This record gives sequence, structure tokens and C-alpha cells, in this order.
Amino acid sequence: MRVLAAILLVSTYIFAVSNAVLLKASLFSLIVDLLDHNLSNTAVYIDSKEYRDIPKFVKKYRYTDNCLEADILFVDTLKHLPKECIEDHKIFVTKYRDFISNKDKIIGAFFWQKGRPTIIFNKNRLEDFGIELPQKYSKYIE
Repeated sequence: MRVLAAILLVSTYIFAVSNAVLLKASLFSLIVDLLDHNLSNTAVYIDSKEYRDIPKFVKKYRYTDNCLEADILFVDTLKHLPKECIEDHKIFVTKYRDFISNKDKIIGAFFWQKGRPTIIFNKNRLEDFGIELPQKYSKYIE
């Protein structure tokens, strides 16, 4: 009976984790689609521990290890990015504190808060890039 309970508990955990990964992947894809309509040729740079597995689940973009070649950057922090990558790039951070402290450089943030995904778009940076989100996403614009 204990073995059955342990198997059920482990199975439930694995199911919950896999659902979280799929949710993260689908929201990542949504963000990229909203920011760049050239889907077949969109280059994405990921320097985030949280999102490094995304290319395994979302195959429709071109991933690059060079931030200068990327259209969209997903990073934990701007500290490790070269200055050239910060200017004129659509940067999404994965930490809220980085969004707040670098609002003038970041187009948005995608992070987990209290176990739920949170997405924030920066209104001024959207305007700088000439991006107009569909009306249903206006509640995510700050």
C-alpha cells in the first residue's frame, strides 16, 4: 500500500512539473509571436537558467548563442550582457527586480510569482519598437 501511495505521489509530481514546463513553453511562444511577426526567421537568444530548456519544446524559432544576432533576448539579468546587445534589442527579463531597475532598456518581463506565470510589457519600449499588442493584452502593459 505504501508503494502504491509513493508511486501515485511521484506520478502526480511528474505530471504537475510537465504541465508547468508546457505552460512556460506556450507562454514563451506567445510572447515571441506578439513581439515579432516574422516567425520563420525570428532569432531568439536565451541566457536564463529558468528558460534554457525552451528550445526543446518550442521549435519554430531560430535560437542563437550570440545576442547580437538575436531579435528577442530572454535573460535573467542585464549584468552579463554586452552593451551592444542591450541597445536596440527586444529584451525580456525573467526577474521582476530587473524589470523595475532597467525599465528604460527592457520591453518586458516573464517570471513566476507565487507559483503563477506573470507577464508584463513596457509601454514605452513597445512604442519605441513600433509594436502594438492586440487589445486583449492591454492588461499586461505597464
